[in-house]
Amino acid sequence: MTTKPSIHPSAVVEHGAILGAGASIGPFCHVGPDVVLGDRVELISHVSVQGATTIGAGTRVFPQAVL
Repeated sequence: MTTKPSIHPSAVVEHGAILGAGASIGPFCHVGPDVVLGDRVELISHVSVQGATTIGAGTRVFPQAVL
C-alpha cells in the first residue's frame, strides 16, 4: 500500500515538485518546482527547499532550514 504525501494547508508545494510516498510537508514550508523528496521525508516546519534539490528517503529537515 502506498502512503500519500501529507501537505499542511499553509505549505506551498509548487507544480513540478515530486513527493515520495509518505512524505510530510509541515506548516509554512515552501517546496520549489525542481525539488524531489524521497519516501518518508519530513519537512517539520518553516523549511524552504529550492532549486534542483533531491532529499533522500527518511530524511528529517528541521525548522528554519533553507536548502
